[in-house]
Amino acid sequence: MRDRRPALAVGAALALLVAGVAFALVRSRWHVPVGRPFIGLVISDAGLALQLGALVLGVLVVNLVPAPIARRVIVIEGSVCLLGFGLTGLGCLAFLLTWWAVLDARCLGRGRFVLAIALLATVDATAWCAELAPAGLLFAMIFSLRLLVLAYDRWQHREARTPLGEFLVYTLPAPLVMFPPYLTFIPLFGGFAQKIAPGLTRAKLVRIARHVALAILFEGLRQAMNHVEVPTMYGHFLAVVLEFAAFAHLVLPLLLLHGIDVAPPLDRPFLATRYSELWQRFASHQKDAQMFLFYTPALLHLRRHNRYVAIVLATLWTLVVGNTLIHLALNYCFFPDPGPWIARMMVANVAIGVVLAIDLCLLEHRRRTHAPARGLASHALGWAVTMTIAASVRML
Repeated sequence: MRDRRPALAVGAALALLVAGVAFALVRSRWHVPVGRPFIGLVISDAGLALQLGALVLGVLVVNLVPAPIARRVIVIEGSVCLLGFGLTGLGCLAFLLTWWAVLDARCLGRGRFVLAIALLATVDATAWCAELAPAGLLFAMIFSLRLLVLAYDRWQHREARTPLGEFLVYTLPAPLVMFPPYLTFIPLFGGFAQKIAPGLTRAKLVRIARHVALAILFEGLRQAMNHVEVPTMYGHFLAVVLEFAAFAHLVLPLLLLHGIDVAPPLDRPFLATRYSELWQRFASHQKDAQMFLFYTPALLHLRRHNRYVAIVLATLWTLVVGNTLIHLALNYCFFPDPGPWIARMMVANVAIGVVLAIDLCLLEHRRRTHAPARGLASHALGWAVTMTIAASVRML
């Protein structure tokens, strides 16, 4: 039977090329900035053209070569996309390699983890320097949280090496460079490179097309909301979820085109009937990272205390401390006037922590008492309360 995978790869690359050219024309016609203009981080036309060219060529080659070679192509493609940001991208690449060298220096013992975290802290310190802040923000939004997740994995396997090839494959997939993932996509490091499965099939293309259609749908709905006044807090929450969904379903097909299959970071969040369920359904990559970076260690540390006390303290530690630190380090510290944003974030995180702790304690009580399943009326009330709480928190 004739192998149709080369033809599918060529077709996918051509479709991507057409989409890239269309975006470039739209950007030129309506002067759409790409980046973070408020601190001077805007990619140039030449940089964008370089990234789009690398993306198209990368998708073509990745799907025509064996997996070991495809992983090398992914690294080269991602490096070129990073260099599309100019000297800022070059500096980020040099810093990334320096960070790997420190983390892999097992001769330093556990001190290498301290140095690795200190290096990430220096990224945030660039916020105080107008000339370096754009590079610091770019690095933080693309790499910082994934590097923390990687460092946690290495802490769990302190005697294991961190091969440079696997490190670069994990950090440099082009879709996660061109579209800084911030808190949306944080895959785990262990086994990431080995799970890459290049080669297009009809089934995979159907999945890709479904994600693209959803991205168009959600972005269309979000844009439509800009022309219809929705003054309520529910409208604001809806817009936030639609923006997140459009971005997620844009990046997911690009990852699939590179043979990278990661779990979607959201799962029909508007169907959640309790706040802990919404926590699992929306921005789940970020929540998973917070669970093993903050919640689980805290819960284990508090295991000798009353179960409900442990849940409350671990939840507040995760939200009030962990969530605040993550947002501050990856974004807010680079704002021109971060004070009001930080204050609002603290209030919101305290509110979320209290609500989530109460809900988790209720779930624990139901589990211990073997309470019967909730009825339809209880689910409906739970849905209304969950959506109201989520919308209220977003307004803080």
